[in-house]
Amino acid sequence: MLEVTNLNYESSQAVFFMRMSVVFSDVIYYIGVNRIFNLSKTHKASTDDPWLRKEVVLAMLLLWNPGLLLVDHIHFQYNGFLSGILFISIADMFQEKYVQGTFWFCILINFKHIYLYLAPAYFIFLLKNYCFKTTDGNLDFRRFSVKHFLTLAAIGIVTVLISFGPFIYMV
Repeated sequence: MLEVTNLNYESSQAVFFMRMSVVFSDVIYYIGVNRIFNLSKTHKASTDDPWLRKEVVLAMLLLWNPGLLLVDHIHFQYNGFLSGILFISIADMFQEKYVQGTFWFCILINFKHIYLYLAPAYFIFLLKNYCFKTTDGNLDFRRFSVKHFLTLAAIGIVTVLISFGPFIYMV
């Protein structure tokens, strides 16, 4: 099979490749920040100064985060990439694209399991906003949509099967 003989191997080409892979994956981070920025732009501005608007301040804080850049580009953890997927999922939820947001969240969990701590909040949010039908803004617990629930469950199952299917098949 595979025999690893040099665990401490390091070359400038390998480090350069890993750094560039992190830099290029940060495109997803910028897409996610842009989606969140565009959502926050829909609210009325509280000031005429464009640099003091909430959406601009939010975008600056997210995009100019030196900690994220330093940690990601030195330790190759792809946190910007993963945060971008999370932002895309949140933006979809706010736009009531619940199926699409669920898909992105499932992809995120398959990339890094630490995001499972958000799963209960996502689950409750989706139950309330997608699985239960509301009448006049009030939640009606008697009007549960089995179809919507099964759609969300199918998305979760399919993404896990696609991610782990090859490993399950090998067993």
